Amino acid sequence: MENELKMKSRQQPKKEQEKSENKSSHSILHTHSGEVGDNFANSLNEVYVIDTIDLNFVCLNKRAITKSGYSIEEASLLTPIHILPQMNDEQFRLLVSPLVDKLIPKIVIEALLQRRDGTQSNVEIQIQLTQFMGQECLELTILDTSEHKHSIYELERYKFATDNTTDAVYWVREDSSFFYVNNSACKMLGYSREQLLSMGVVDIDPKYPMDVWKKHWSNMKQKRFMSLETKHRTASGEFRFASMEVHFYEYYDEEFIVGTARDITDAKYTQMALQKTQAALDTATDVILWLQTDGKIIYVNDIAHNRLDYTRDEILEMNVADITPDIESAELFKSEIWPSLEAQKGMVFQFTFQRKDGSTFPAEMTTHLIEFSEEKFACSFVRDLTEINQAHLKLKELHELNQTMIELLSVTDGVWDWKVDTGEVWYAPGWRKMLGYAGDDIKGIPNTLEAFDSRIHPDDIKGVWATVQESFDSITGVSQEVNDKKLAEKHKESQEHHQSKITSIIKPFEHEFRLRTKDKSYIWVRARGMPRFDSAGNPVRLVGSTNDITEAKKSREAIEESEERFKQLANLNTPCWITEIDSNCTWLNQQWIDYTGQTLEEQLGFGWLDAVHPDDVDQTKTIYLEAVQNQQNFELEYRLRRYDGHYRVFRARGSVSRDRKGYFNGFTGFSIDIHDQREAQLALEREKEALAVSNKDLQEFAYVASHDLQEPLRKIMAFSELVKEESGEQLAEESQKYLETVIESAKRLKQLVSDLLTFSRISSRGKEFAPVNAKKCLDYALNNLEFAIQENDAQITSDELPVVLVDANQLTMLFQNLVSNAIKYRSDEKVKIHIGVHSINSVHKFYVQDNGIGIEPQYSKKIFEIFQRLHGRYACGGGTGIGLAICKRIIERFGGDIWMESEIGKGTTFYFTINND
Repeated sequence: MENELKMKSRQQPKKEQEKSENKSSHSILHTHSGEVGDNFANSLNEVYVIDTIDLNFVCLNKRAITKSGYSIEEASLLTPIHILPQMNDEQFRLLVSPLVDKLIPKIVIEALLQRRDGTQSNVEIQIQLTQFMGQECLELTILDTSEHKHSIYELERYKFATDNTTDAVYWVREDSSFFYVNNSACKMLGYSREQLLSMGVVDIDPKYPMDVWKKHWSNMKQKRFMSLETKHRTASGEFRFASMEVHFYEYYDEEFIVGTARDITDAKYTQMALQKTQAALDTATDVILWLQTDGKIIYVNDIAHNRLDYTRDEILEMNVADITPDIESAELFKSEIWPSLEAQKGMVFQFTFQRKDGSTFPAEMTTHLIEFSEEKFACSFVRDLTEINQAHLKLKELHELNQTMIELLSVTDGVWDWKVDTGEVWYAPGWRKMLGYAGDDIKGIPNTLEAFDSRIHPDDIKGVWATVQESFDSITGVSQEVNDKKLAEKHKESQEHHQSKITSIIKPFEHEFRLRTKDKSYIWVRARGMPRFDSAGNPVRLVGSTNDITEAKKSREAIEESEERFKQLANLNTPCWITEIDSNCTWLNQQWIDYTGQTLEEQLGFGWLDAVHPDDVDQTKTIYLEAVQNQQNFELEYRLRRYDGHYRVFRARGSVSRDRKGYFNGFTGFSIDIHDQREAQLALEREKEALAVSNKDLQEFAYVASHDLQEPLRKIMAFSELVKEESGEQLAEESQKYLETVIESAKRLKQLVSDLLTFSRISSRGKEFAPVNAKKCLDYALNNLEFAIQENDAQITSDELPVVLVDANQLTMLFQNLVSNAIKYRSDEKVKIHIGVHSINSVHKFYVQDNGIGIEPQYSKKIFEIFQRLHGRYACGGGTGIGLAICKRIIERFGGDIWMESEIGKGTTFYFTINND
């Protein structure tokens, strides 16, 4: 710091000089404390004079000696840091450096001052230079501010409470001008505090022009208090109703009216709204009934006549139980329904209502408890649900179909879909590949149930179909025969009668079994599926997936076999031990001694713990001693040191030993070496992680290849649009939202499946390469985008393009995707796109350049990954995240590269290369 105090450090004197100087300083303080003048000596404030070099006190006035509690002798040994505990010597020197350097005449700070007895108080300290005995010193004058701060605190607390109370507060002078207004007053009237303080009551309350206000002031001065209801004009010109309590208040030499106002506008308008509501009841489209506590109908609106076929007078003579068969009697309404209404204040019932001719209709009765004129009523709104229920049923069917599609896309590995009534089964390519076939090998594995059944291991067939039957019977309660006659005969044993009560709980199909692969070997699989039923409860489809669990099952069996071997070793040749009732070990077998390499004597008692790994000793001892205290069998694991110094993991099991009378007699136990088992478990975890990665890859491939999803999606969209057209307006608002969600989800899913199929067919369905005029492919692409080009008024230009050796359809798709992206992610400027090429011999580097919003450089590779859509502005198109991945796959098939260069706000250029060689 530039203004850092630059003081010369006083050289340390010899011991004899120190004693002499200390005596001298005592003398100065004592002798000259009254020689700096009467103002200094008789000041009501504490004054300290300080040496600027070593910061010692050289003089104190009487007030300082009295208040500080230090004697003159004690003060001579002090520095400012003794009375200012928040500072150290360096900080104080830094504080006063501008004074010493004569940069400023005076310093004023607030601080805590500490007395000799340890008490502290808030003070203001004024520091300035002074002359004392011909030496330049610092003079500290102390002003105690504790009481002043407390008064300010109390005032600020009162002001904060008043400013932030929810009621408006006004202080008004005799001339009607505002002296004070709080935050709530400003909020209620819509003015700032400055605006209101320049106004008066006559500006906001039309009841009090100035002549009336003067009379009101005189009246208030006599009454001193008044309650009234008025209305205030806000800044917007609107009026707010207010309930006020007004006090006449004298504050020092001034008189004020202090008013507290509570906004009651909403309550006023509610009262008026209730009157309007009464008129609206008679014109409502739902039946409205007002009921007494016993269900007696005391009011009914006009629509009730049309819905119930009774006249108004007939209905007013009835009880709600007379038109609602679900309410058996007036006594039932009074004893059961009315108490529930009182407790909950409102309820929604699903009742059946009966017309005069005996016909019925389903209805929803929304009932609210209302208190009116100190009497309670039930106000019920009855809505006919006949058409709504029908629409809900159709919507539910569509939702279930859509849910099936979603679940189909969420499973892994071998996806399949069995149509129970026809016996047809659709197998995803992943299912065939799992068994060693090509994904599209329909001849090897046709889409039939027989193709699945014939590959089940003979020992597993009965269990598979029994599990399928249990899943079907979980809702139907009836045995569902397999459609295929040969299968029905073949699996007759598994088609036993499963008579059970029909339930709404659907049990998924899940089973582990073996399937034969192309090379005649068997793999273990886990199949999971969810059945779908028609309205009669009959199964119509079973949709699910099959995962290869061969390696996982082998690992699991290996672990089980390993554990079994360890158990056998424990009975034959394993470390064994015996402890007594006092918990001391009294016997160890030779296997333990040979393993540890220690003598029996060294390990008896608790000496065996010396061979346990130091990190395991505390836990081992704790578990063992708790078992001794509870006299219970125990099991624990620890690392045991072998004779060669190596540690291995052991599992120890101790069994309670009892004498003939049943008294606890210690433990008999053994320790099994499970070190290799632990290593095997770690290896299994690694295999599981690798299997999870493999499953994810297979899942993505299975999804992408699922071209048969398009037909169900078209049905979802068609039936959804049909429900919307025929019954949309009759649906509840929430149901309409659900329907719109189904339609939009189906559209997005259809686009996703279409893009996925395109992505998968790039390599498998591509045509042979042939010479193609790239300009013609560009023209075809622009023709396909004609509507988007015209709609966005896009200006598209191109160079002369060469003949290249590629798949013409895929090159067209490449141009179409890149130009479509350029249009989609346009900026506010006119869209300009240029397609060009740079050719060197047989290598052609094409580019598509736009003036769009641009892409940040860190996303230059991520955008070509499947399902990757950027956030922010670049996500405005709402695409599937597959378009650029398709471009990359096409270029990879062409044997070239694709990349992009971009600058935010200036546009993007996509490059790709094609080598005719």
